[in-house]
Amino acid sequence: MGLEDIVVYSVMILFGIGVANLYRHLIDLYRFERTHLKKPDINLDDLITEASNDGGLPYFAVMIPAREEVGVIENTIRRLEQFDYPKENYEILVITDEREILNNPHENTTSVVDRVARELNEEYSREFVKNTTVPAGFDGYYPGQVKKEGNRSTKGRALNWGLRQIPNNVDMIGIYDADARAHPDLLKFIASRRLKENIDVIQGPVYPVSNYDKITAVPKFAGLHLAWWHRSSYPKLGKEKQKLQFLAGTNYFIDKDLIKRIGGWDYEALTEDAELGLRLYSKEKRFAKWHPYEEIEQSPKNFRAFFRQRRRWAEGFLQLVPQIKKTKMPKLEKLSILSRIYTAPPTWAFTEIGPLIGPVLYLTHIYSKIPSSPLLTMYSYALLAGSISYLALYPLMYHKLHKHIEPKPPKTKRFLQYAKLGILTIPYWLVQALPEMSAMKRHLLGQKTTVWEKTERTDERVSDTTFLDKPEGYHLRPV
Repeated sequence: MGLEDIVVYSVMILFGIGVANLYRHLIDLYRFERTHLKKPDINLDDLITEASNDGGLPYFAVMIPAREEVGVIENTIRRLEQFDYPKENYEILVITDEREILNNPHENTTSVVDRVARELNEEYSREFVKNTTVPAGFDGYYPGQVKKEGNRSTKGRALNWGLRQIPNNVDMIGIYDADARAHPDLLKFIASRRLKENIDVIQGPVYPVSNYDKITAVPKFAGLHLAWWHRSSYPKLGKEKQKLQFLAGTNYFIDKDLIKRIGGWDYEALTEDAELGLRLYSKEKRFAKWHPYEEIEQSPKNFRAFFRQRRRWAEGFLQLVPQIKKTKMPKLEKLSILSRIYTAPPTWAFTEIGPLIGPVLYLTHIYSKIPSSPLLTMYSYALLAGSISYLALYPLMYHKLHKHIEPKPPKTKRFLQYAKLGILTIPYWLVQALPEMSAMKRHLLGQKTTVWEKTERTDERVSDTTFLDKPEGYHLRPV
């Protein structure tokens, strides 16, 4: 067997594995829609009756870290107000940052939150929406200290400050990003699971498509790609045997006493959600259960923001390597986790160049140098058909999620999107792995990111009055 034979056969096998993996995810996508992603019908009155025999409904505190979020925070608070759950059994805690006030004294997140809080608190005759501001001198730890000069502002730092403000009557804490669109039925489901199973960590899917029509091409693909993973792979994590799960950073709830016991969040972590998932499992043997209620949020607005966000995520996972090695987990389990982290960038790279390898081999006539056979011919045609299916992946995800983007788009617009997404799939693959490869390069060269960069939002201050998959009951008040 010559070198050309080895190259061709290796490429065909690897690409065949990729096509098979695509179809495995596709099968899971449709299977999970009938299982893990199916939403039960929970009647609030029945839940209240059930809870009355068990000490009452659980009390939730929903925390939102919000620094420089003037353009989105009001709509987010008003969406969280629409949970189908008694207002006396949950509260909203927005965590703003004093440094933003110092930099922007006239228009800042704190002033917006204070205005909305006054309105809603007056309506419900209680402190339903709370605003707490992280002092510039806060060191970022839990419980931490306030000094003359604090550490840098990160999401973990804000969450630890918010955790200090949580009252004793809270049972579970929910975490949402400042642009979140949470499903109104979620708290009923979590309350039901809490009453029946005493759950302490629970995570749901995230679909970053709410600003789809306001962003450039690459972030559109990235948002659909992440939603694809959250619908075809992520749901089974909470249904499998106990194993390490990295949290998604939003749309999750955790027991108040549990998060306090393990010391809150790591304010220095680039991916505080992944670090928390690791610590929960390695120290407490806790892993997140699954809930099927999607959170809709934004994707980065341009390629630059996409690149920085995804590189930070990749660097955040690589940052966990020393911590994983120090845990007392079994060696095989450690090896499995480390292999997932280290193989991700090369896997992305092969995904990036894989679709181009076939045409390159064909144009260079390498294919013609290997002996033909009926089996090889059949396999080649099967690969061709399978690879063409890749072009339908993103149109399929747009079809499934367009109700969260534009509930009733004109047919012409919808079919135009299908065509664009199919045609641009290959160009997207050429750039999707760049952030991960950049992170791996920096890791190998010993370069570290020392500044936590938040992802810029697109402005939502023009009220978005359509939300989720049912028109009734999900309208926002005029903003």
